[in-house]
Amino acid sequence: MAKWVLILTPKSVQIQWQNELYEKFNLNVPIYDGAALVWNPVHGARSVIERPVARDEWQAEPVVLVSSFLMRRADRQRELLDAADWDLLIFGPRN
Repeated sequence: MAKWVLILTPKSVQIQWQNELYEKFNLNVPIYDGAALVWNPVHGARSVIERPVARDEWQAEPVVLVSSFLMRRADRQRELLDAADWDLLIFGPRN
């Protein structure tokens, strides 16, 4: 039922979460790294799909994985607070 989902995880497990979401739910969820959205290659794609985005554009994706450390940085908190309302926030385990 959720249309906008933000998943905050430690950077060290983001690829694992991305892979699990694809394997278990067939969701190719991008990782926002602070400058671009990065998707895993699927269905025979030969390389990672990356799209540069501005700080106010990454929230347009319905489901996004973001480093919890990145969003805790003082210079990034406004970016998160000014984003549209998320239907669901998921906080991954701490390292």
